[in-house]
Amino acid sequence: SATYSALILGCSEVSIMAWIYGADRFLEDMKFMLGFYPYPRFFWKWAWKIISPTIVVLILVFTWVDYDGNSYGEYDFPAWANALGWMITFSSVILIPIVATIKICNEKGHSLLEFRS
Repeated sequence: SATYSALILGCSEVSIMAWIYGADRFLEDMKFMLGFYPYPRFFWKWAWKIISPTIVVLILVFTWVDYDGNSYGEYDFPAWANALGWMITFSSVILIPIVATIKICNEKGHSLLEFRS
């Protein structure tokens, strides 16, 4: 079950970095730290924006489609145990949008555009 949390967190991180913080701004930060842009610059920009999130979402979907409940040897766990496992799994993931919403609401400014710049 940790697979789902890791995939969701990874996809969230790369998507937020690329689309909200901005891939161009991240590349500028890398240039500041390294002294040069990573080569080739356009590849990294589109890998962070499109390729990586797409691959991670596809892995997540195919893993979810292949899921058929938890078992131990010949014993299949009951539905309530699977539901409890899913709640524990997503307890770490659900905090991301909750904390993000709280942080954004507590920021100064009137809109997300002001918060972003």
